[in-house]
Amino acid sequence: MQRVIPFLLIFLFGFKTFSKLSAQNEIIYTAKKIYVGDTAMKVVESVVCDNDKIIFTGLAELARALYPKAKTVDFKNQFMYPGFIDAHCHFLAWCRGLKEADLVGTNSEKEVIKRLSKFAKTTKRGWIVGRGWDQNDWKNKNYPTLASLDKAFPNTPVFLKRIDGHAAWINSAAVKALNLDVTQTVNGGEFIFKDGTFTGILKWPHQQWNDARRCS
Repeated sequence: MQRVIPFLLIFLFGFKTFSKLSAQNEIIYTAKKIYVGDTAMKVVESVVCDNDKIIFTGLAELARALYPKAKTVDFKNQFMYPGFIDAHCHFLAWCRGLKEADLVGTNSEKEVIKRLSKFAKTTKRGWIVGRGWDQNDWKNKNYPTLASLDKAFPNTPVFLKRIDGHAAWINSAAVKALNLDVTQTVNGGEFIFKDGTFTGILKWPHQQWNDARRCS
C-alpha cells in the first residue's frame, strides 16, 4: 500500500502537468452554425481542436466547461464547414458556372438560344459561355448544330458545355477565335461531322476547349 500511494501521486502530478501543456494547444471554435460533415449531417455550436486534431463537437457551453483553459475563437454569426475535398462534385467548375449561362432544364434548342440572348445582355465577357444543356431532354434528341448559334451570335464566340461535361457546342465565331482545324484528329476527343460538315459539337474536349471557358 505504501508503494502504491507514491506511484499514484506521481501519476496524478504527471497527468496534471500534461493537461496544462495540452490546454495550451486547445482551441474552442464557435460560430452560428458548424457543419460537422458526418453521416448524420450534424450541426453544432462549437468545435474543440488540439494540435489541429478535432477532439470535441457540440454545445459551446459544454465545450467551455470541459476545456476551461482553452483559447476561444468566436466567428459569431458566421458559418464553419469541413475542408472541401472534391471526390467527384467538380466544385471549382460549379463555382465558375455561377458566372455562366445556366442551360440546365432547357427543353429545346430554341430555348437555349432564348436563354443565351438574355444572358448576353448581362455579361461583359468577350465570349458567351454556358453549361448544362442536354439534348436528351428535348423533343428532338439529336445533337444541336452551329447554325442556330451562328444566326443568333454571328460575331460573338459561343462555348456551351453539355451537362455531363463530355461534350461542347460551339459556333463559327468560336472556331475562328480558337483558330481550330476541325479536320484534325484530336487525341481523346473528336469533332462531330454530318454529311461532311462540322456540326459545332465537340466530344470529350481537349484542354484547349477548357481554356476557352476562361476567355473574357
